[in-house]
This record gives sequence, C-alpha cells and structure tokens, in this order.
Amino acid sequence: MRNLLIISLLALGSLALTGCSKTASESICTIHGTVPDPSKEGKKIFLIPMFGKQDAEHVDSTVIKDGKFQFRSDSAEMKIIRLDYHYRDNVQELLVVTEPGELQVAIGPDSRCSGTPQNDSLQVWKDNIIRRNKAYNLLRMQNDRQPSDSAAARMKEMQAEFKSFNHAFYSRQPAGIFKDFLKKTMGEQ
Repeated sequence: MRNLLIISLLALGSLALTGCSKTASESICTIHGTVPDPSKEGKKIFLIPMFGKQDAEHVDSTVIKDGKFQFRSDSAEMKIIRLDYHYRDNVQELLVVTEPGELQVAIGPDSRCSGTPQNDSLQVWKDNIIRRNKAYNLLRMQNDRQPSDSAAARMKEMQAEFKSFNHAFYSRQPAGIFKDFLKKTMGEQ
C-alpha cells in the first residue's frame, strides 16, 4: 500500500511538472513577413540582434519568395528586421521583440508588426513617435526658414510632451523586454 502511495505521488508530481513546463513550440517566436514590393523578390532579409553580437552565429537570414519570408527564434530579445544593404531604399527597418508567439510583419516604407503583447505595444509606441517626429520636424523646418520665438517655445513644449509621453507609456508597460528597451531609450538605467 505504501509503495502504491509513493508511486501515485510521483506520478502526480510528474504530471504537475509536465503541465507547468512549456513545450519547445510554445517558447518559439515565429515571424511571418510580407514584402509587397516586387523589386525585393529574391533578396535577402535579416533578423539581427539589437544588442550584443551581430555575427554569423547570432544573425539569421532568409530570402524573400513570393513576397513572403519567415523567421523562427528561440531567444526572447529585441531584434531588427532589415533588408540587405543594397536594397534598403524606400524600406523602413523594423524593430521587434522575439517573444513566444506568432508575429505578422509587413516590410516597406512604413514597416509594421503585430501579434504579441510586447510587439503590439511597440507598434503603438512607434506610431506615436513617428507622428510626433513629423510634427516636430515640420515646425523646425518652418523655424529654420523664418525664426520666431513662438516656434522655438513650441518646439521646447513638444520636447517636454515627448518626454512625458515616454514616461507615461513606460509606466503602463508590464515587465519585459520592451519595457527594458524603453528604459534604455529614456536614459534611465
């Protein structure tokens, strides 16, 4: 009877451990990408770590076929998707978090990513940054052509708003790779 109890407890323990562990496929990030520009067909595209080594062991590449590509990553980190340097005209690099899950990316003049919580937040942040940068640059160009105290004051306000936006956005993020990245971009380490 005692042996049966021990075997039962071991079996339950093993089931509990199995239920809590992730399978290999659950810890993989799969990136499904499209590149609608037909001039990019057959060209190489790369998945590059944003931080750390960028050598053959750490950089992945594939070829765009039928306007599509795919990457798989088993390490959760910030990475950059970029085309071979010969073919980057009119193509925006894309920053992604290779967290477990399925990502949908589109590479072009306004590259986009969605599919996992951190990448969805990263895209919202990126869209806001681009919108703010366009408005700021437009005001700066106008001020360069015709300097004014009001334009200079507005540019200072916009910089303060940008800093405030980053801090607020950072504070709403759950712990993770993207939040760590935001902290680095704000210069608070």
